[in-house]
Amino acid sequence: MLNIPVPHDRLAFFLAELGISDEELDFLAPYRDTFVSHGDEFGRYFYDYFYAIPRTRIIIDHDKPARRLAKTLSNWFESLFKERLNKEFLSFLWKSGIRHVDVNVDQRYVNLGYAATRQFCHRIIQSQVPSAARPQVTSTVDKMLDLCVLVATDAYVTATTRCDLEVIKGVAHQVRNPITVIGGNILRLQRKIESSGKDSQMLESIISQTRRLERMVTDIGVYNEIFREDPQFTVNSLQQILSSTIAQVKEAKGINNAVVELIFHPGFTLVKADTRDLQVMFRYLVENSFEAMDLNDPYLRVSSGGDSSERFVHVEIFNTGIPPDKDQLDNLYTPFYSSKPTGTGFGLPIARMIARKNLGTVTIEPVPGRGTKCMVVLPKAEPA
Repeated sequence: MLNIPVPHDRLAFFLAELGISDEELDFLAPYRDTFVSHGDEFGRYFYDYFYAIPRTRIIIDHDKPARRLAKTLSNWFESLFKERLNKEFLSFLWKSGIRHVDVNVDQRYVNLGYAATRQFCHRIIQSQVPSAARPQVTSTVDKMLDLCVLVATDAYVTATTRCDLEVIKGVAHQVRNPITVIGGNILRLQRKIESSGKDSQMLESIISQTRRLERMVTDIGVYNEIFREDPQFTVNSLQQILSSTIAQVKEAKGINNAVVELIFHPGFTLVKADTRDLQVMFRYLVENSFEAMDLNDPYLRVSSGGDSSERFVHVEIFNTGIPPDKDQLDNLYTPFYSSKPTGTGFGLPIARMIARKNLGTVTIEPVPGRGTKCMVVLPKAEPA
């Protein structure tokens, strides 16, 4: 089974949001044995239900000895009504969701299974629970099964995402090493030939593409890391982050002749977001703006403002570069797509992912006859 820690805080959040109270569970107590007594029946019913579906029948046929799964399902159903919904039982539910990924069960069939379980429980309620208690018992059982669906879905998303990210991480690592070796050897060759010859130009072209690949591997690593981490929301000063970011980018790229203007509206300088996410996002956006600006009129303007609701801060990053055409706008957020010869195609996808994770948006808009503006919208924060 995949070795992934159980996210206890998130599971407790699901439980709280569904409103499954101790009082409800106490009300269900007189009927627990009624449900438990149907455990074996449930195991047979569930097994037969999915054995009748060609896709899931193949998975079930892998299970040896035959019908062992029916007993496992029976135990699961009995545990649902025997146990309190405590930390240990939530962990049990989550690990069962991870097991679905291990045996390659499509999450849609898992959700279908919970729908079939709900129908099975409703039949028990209709036939064996007094009419006066049926609405309350039905409500509680439905909430319990809703919790199971949420936990199973969380486990599925977590496990499959982890697997995908591990593949990406492995590929990036394996590509980085040969790129380093190739780059080093090309530099040694370049020192042995004339700097003005065709061979030197060819080697320079190879070095340029090698550096692009190095940056791409780095960007993939950043994308992977940002995707993994949940944002930690704190109050951040846009003026502080952007001033620092612009200074760092100018120094790193040796930009000395660009005119930079910063205009921050006094009431819209604080946002609620993850500090590191903001630093990464604005670094990519500022780098893009510097690279895109008109070399004959190198100008960058960063300004902040708000909307009519005053719940969001709008950050506009304007540069004097040639505005992207429609085809470029449609592809700007596609990984590996870049309108620049040495671009990696990851800057804007990373920036947009960060904005979404922090409950905001990033858009690029042409300013006809003037340049291009990038608009970032983030939740406004009040002073601490």
